[in-house]
Amino acid sequence: LVLYGVSSVLGIGAFAVTIAGDTGTSLVLAVVGIATVIGVRQLRYKEMALLRSGILLPIYDWELVKSDSFRVFLDVGFMIGSYIAAWYITDWHHAVRPVNRELIITVSVASGIQFAVFWISGFYRGTMRHFSIGDVAGIGKTVTLAVLAAGITQAIFPFPERESLLLTMVLDYFFLLFLVIVSRYSFQLLDHFWVRETRGGRRVLLYGANADGVIVLSKILSGELPNLVPVGFLDEDPRMEGKTLNRFPIFGGHWKLPYVMRTMSIDEIILVDHRMPAEALRRVLQNAEESKTRLRVFRMGLEKFTAEVRTAPPNTPMPKTLDAPARA
Repeated sequence: LVLYGVSSVLGIGAFAVTIAGDTGTSLVLAVVGIATVIGVRQLRYKEMALLRSGILLPIYDWELVKSDSFRVFLDVGFMIGSYIAAWYITDWHHAVRPVNRELIITVSVASGIQFAVFWISGFYRGTMRHFSIGDVAGIGKTVTLAVLAAGITQAIFPFPERESLLLTMVLDYFFLLFLVIVSRYSFQLLDHFWVRETRGGRRVLLYGANADGVIVLSKILSGELPNLVPVGFLDEDPRMEGKTLNRFPIFGGHWKLPYVMRTMSIDEIILVDHRMPAEALRRVLQNAEESKTRLRVFRMGLEKFTAEVRTAPPNTPMPKTLDAPARA
């Protein structure tokens, strides 16, 4: 009932904005609408938490979704939808007309050329379950070439005359780029939200808001380091205090450790920054010992291959943990 009421109020507000013709009235109604939306979000309806519930993640295990044919079908749909949207936005007078032969021919040729570029460039050799910055660059390059090829073809060959071809291709580029990136990043996004909502275990504080800290955080969130719940970061750089890294807060340096330990119920500290000043390291050890908090160090690097390493059983932890009482 609350949601129905809010929808009715916002609908009435939208109608009032269209007939008021007054900037002040529109501004007041906009503020009321924003305040209402914020109030509804505080109700925390379970039905609104699909991204956090993990209910969509099993879809990515379906054989159909993992197949190349599904990605091809998905991208062709994106190409057609993006071009049609760009077409109607740039040539708005076409919006009152039904789908005609001109639109069908143009969309078919443009989408066919774009798909040919996608296929020739080897775009479908990747996977939808793993996505990185390099994949974003690859998608940007492929989409750019595809849209340019479609635009050049329409400019050279006798298509129906278009006065706004350039603007159509620009809009088509941004629409298609957005849809393709979101579809490839969707698994990581859903998994990220789900892990934050469902993971339980020891609350850990990462000491080092750097590249290694991001790696440790990703390993925790992906489950490679099980039974750990990241709380945030500490870092000796005072300029980092108050900022966030991967949406986790950076509380400050060693001077904030007693406060964080007292207020955040920290169970464990993981040292990631191996270039800490000696005084900072001494205070961390002292605080960990006094609060009986487990202290471990994370190291990552190349090691020489030996027979001992070769014969070690899988998933054997490296002997690089450090408990605070023993170290002290």
